[in-house]
Amino acid sequence: RTTACDLKSIQIVDSILNNADTLDMEVHVSSTAAWRPQAGAPVVVSNGTGREFAGIIEEIAEELKPPTSLVYRVNVRDWSFSFDKYLVVDESTSSLSADAWVTRIVSGFTTGFTVANVTTGPTLGPQRFDYIAPSEAIRTIMDAASQAWFIDPYMDVHTFYANSAAAPTTSINLETDITNYGNLIFRETISSLKDRVYVKDYKHGSSIQWNRSFTGDGSTRFFLLGNEPVSIDPSQMTATVDGTPVDLLVDFLDGVPGDSVGSSSQIFICFANQGLRTSGGTAALTSGQTLNINYNYLIDNVISVQSTAAQDVVAAREGGDGIHEYAISNASLTAADGSDDLATAAGDVALARYAYPRVTGSFQTFVDGWQAGQIFDIVTTRRLGGITDTFNVQQVTKNIVTHPSGGSPTFRSTIDFAD
Repeated sequence: RTTACDLKSIQIVDSILNNADTLDMEVHVSSTAAWRPQAGAPVVVSNGTGREFAGIIEEIAEELKPPTSLVYRVNVRDWSFSFDKYLVVDESTSSLSADAWVTRIVSGFTTGFTVANVTTGPTLGPQRFDYIAPSEAIRTIMDAASQAWFIDPYMDVHTFYANSAAAPTTSINLETDITNYGNLIFRETISSLKDRVYVKDYKHGSSIQWNRSFTGDGSTRFFLLGNEPVSIDPSQMTATVDGTPVDLLVDFLDGVPGDSVGSSSQIFICFANQGLRTSGGTAALTSGQTLNINYNYLIDNVISVQSTAAQDVVAAREGGDGIHEYAISNASLTAADGSDDLATAAGDVALARYAYPRVTGSFQTFVDGWQAGQIFDIVTTRRLGGITDTFNVQQVTKNIVTHPSGGSPTFRSTIDFAD
């Protein structure tokens, strides 16, 4: 269908701020033609060596161009439209790595997508997804793991750590490079300055263990702890019945209330109900038996992460202490091991983005391969008083500028970046 497309009308936008990449274009056909673009049809744009974009037509607008031509303004969304056909209903009461979660969601709740480029991620605490789109579920996992993700034009899911994906031009020296960029504009702002970050509304493990004892009565099977244990790891929880150690299992994972799974030498820990129970397949603890449990438990926590170096820079410009505070509220930052690692990582990510006065800008390039989320360096002795810094690609906008007959198109990319 290439001949029907106004190729110079094609505009591809790849942005880390949007949930999906998009393509806009115009298609011209005769009013008597058997074919027309339709919402829901796939679109693939190639550059001669590979795909620049692929996705599904989301919307069209048809207009008559007298006397016999029809003009279609076509809006295309990337494969995320197909990715979100089904909803995720899933839960894990035990810890799983971020990459395991992504693989589980893609394989269990999408069709036709692959995970060849899903990278290893940190271990996360229990998660629950209750009828939400796969892209929303993965975004939740990525936020908790301080990672990013996208779906490529070949329907493969990629995950990566921020500041780890290199741009095709890894460094641009504005004093010597005259081929890799043009029309570069810098902007500097303090509108989103944050150099001390409080992370709150998550839980971490207690530094001491609590001891609880329960006496049986011949019928009671569930015993309330009153707070949520960190995990059943032996370093964080042990239990005995009349002084004899028992094995610890996870309720709703290793068995469910009322079934006969388990033995008298095992007890089930109910994290959601903050308690424990004995197996329905054995007799309840008698009045002469005592269940004793020692465990670390989760407690609400707030931590502060700051950059004193950034505060010094700001103080030198505006006076005072240079401190600008900000708070992150995220219950999913509760780590599986009860540590503050995920919360600290989230604070560090915020500081990396907002601790210093932000430098943003844009330029144009004919170099292929630029994508939102990539990083590159800019070196200059003249611009902005002289800088050597690493920048993140925020958005890539691609347009076709030439398309020789029988040849490959030439794309010009406009790169929007920020430090």
